[in-house]
Amino acid sequence: LARFFMENKMETERIKFDYSLLEQKMIENRYNITTLSRDLGIGRITLGYKLNSDTYFTQNQICKICDLLGIEYREIPNYFFR
Repeated sequence: LARFFMENKMETERIKFDYSLLEQKMIENRYNITTLSRDLGIGRITLGYKLNSDTYFTQNQICKICDLLGIEYREIPNYFFR
């Protein structure tokens, strides 16, 4: 199996998203990583990983962040998939 991946040069690199608009919205709503992670129900370090694209947000987390920060669902691509 490892040989298959090597021969086919399958990439395992993660997609890097630009969360700068999300971070601006956090500031506008007086949130930081500590307070947002608390209200989201995840660890501060975990949220940091997600904001650095080391791991990804789940659909439920995206919806909860939208609710907390007043982001309309139709605006999700602008905040989470740039």
